[in-house]
Amino acid sequence: MTEEILDEIRYILKSDSKLAFEKIEAQLLHFPENIELLCLKAQILESFDKIPEAINILNLVLRSDSNNKQAKVKQELLYEILRYRNSDIYANPNLGHDPWLE
Repeated sequence: MTEEILDEIRYILKSDSKLAFEKIEAQLLHFPENIELLCLKAQILESFDKIPEAINILNLVLRSDSNNKQAKVKQELLYEILRYRNSDIYANPNLGHDPWLE
């Protein structure tokens, strides 16, 4: 994979996420373990509000490169978003974790 292809995808991503996603998918057929492509794919999936799919892609990145700080931080952020969205306000109304309400 050349840097030119990644630059082209990043440029397209600025204006057309769907086209960038299609180009990433096409490149992943040839380079399925390319970390930069996978990170871009996770970024686009997040923008499409497909948080679980983005987390799965970041898991692939972290399996290949467990020291990838960007992927770790993004994964933690996405997990936090999921926890917030999936919280059951009737099961635990103390969402602010106020100690005097427990």
